[in-house]
Amino acid sequence: MKTIYTLASQCGHWNNTQLLKECGLIPFVLHKNFGYKAVMVGENTGSYPYLENLPGLEMDFIPNSNGDINTLIDNQINYINQNFQKMDALIVRGLYYATYSFLLAYKQKRKDGKVYLYLDANSGWMDKIPWTVPEIFYMLNACDVISTSCWKMANFLSKKWPDFIVEHIPNGFYGKVWEGNSQKEDIILTVGRIGTEQKANDVLLNAFAIVADKLPNWKLRLAGPVEGKFSNFTDNYFNKFPHLKKRIEFLGNITDKEKLYREYAKAKIFALTSIVEGGAPNVTAEALFHGCYTITSNVDAANDITDNENCGRIFPKEDSNALAKVFLEVCLDKKLLQNAPQKSVQFAKSHYDWDLIVNRINYLLFEVTK
Repeated sequence: MKTIYTLASQCGHWNNTQLLKECGLIPFVLHKNFGYKAVMVGENTGSYPYLENLPGLEMDFIPNSNGDINTLIDNQINYINQNFQKMDALIVRGLYYATYSFLLAYKQKRKDGKVYLYLDANSGWMDKIPWTVPEIFYMLNACDVISTSCWKMANFLSKKWPDFIVEHIPNGFYGKVWEGNSQKEDIILTVGRIGTEQKANDVLLNAFAIVADKLPNWKLRLAGPVEGKFSNFTDNYFNKFPHLKKRIEFLGNITDKEKLYREYAKAKIFALTSIVEGGAPNVTAEALFHGCYTITSNVDAANDITDNENCGRIFPKEDSNALAKVFLEVCLDKKLLQNAPQKSVQFAKSHYDWDLIVNRINYLLFEVTK
């Protein structure tokens, strides 16, 4: 039985939310579908209730570095030195200094060990990394599989790093698929860290204000933890548009996944207004699997998550007027929204099913399929 280890990189730890993202789902599905022993390694940040949803996935903890990067690297290397004989494959996330250090330690001990590097990165960040630097070249050369979650990034990096193959491996969805067994409502939903600069939720709220009078039955719902500093914007917003208080709801951080999935199932539209994303965000696969029509800013993965606008629409980043125009066109198109759920789910099943995705990962690593 092979053993797969997933080692936290620069931050040194996993948080509970990451267990139901690609960080935890890749090793879990490798365990579930192929019988491998799967272990996630990092510092202990507290409770991990989502681990109950992933039977068989193990967590192992290294000493806490208290934020000191050198101590973290030493702890990671010590862990590898103690466990390398069991580590048939190592999964790592991102190009970081810490990644270089423990990959070097691993490959010195296990020349036969497999390494999978997946990049949760955007083109702006990746373009600043000088791949000819020896440490970067070594990291890439030590990897058996390198991937990113959107086609644009895969093509971009393949040109930037011509000596290496960069695979397109999307962030999928693992769970029960929505089968049209609940009524869709006139709701625009977004999910994420509400109020962060990256998510640009001000663009979403301003666009909704522009079209609200023309779409009197539609509501806007925002799910996720709200940044404290965002309250200044929302206070001013509702002072200016007090009539929208009853039509806009902040749902807070929904940790119960089934409850969150019910929000997707009710919404006709999922909106992503981000300025930047590290490939295709997990929430877009969740939205597609629950029959949402996706309207997204032109992030790197925009064409991927809308199936080249067959299952959604794309608008320019930070442009509330453009988004408002798309909202108006889409929300008034009853035929489009009637057919959207089936199209979205069909597309999701063929492109974002973790069982299919991990089957390919396993083949790339071990030349074995289920």
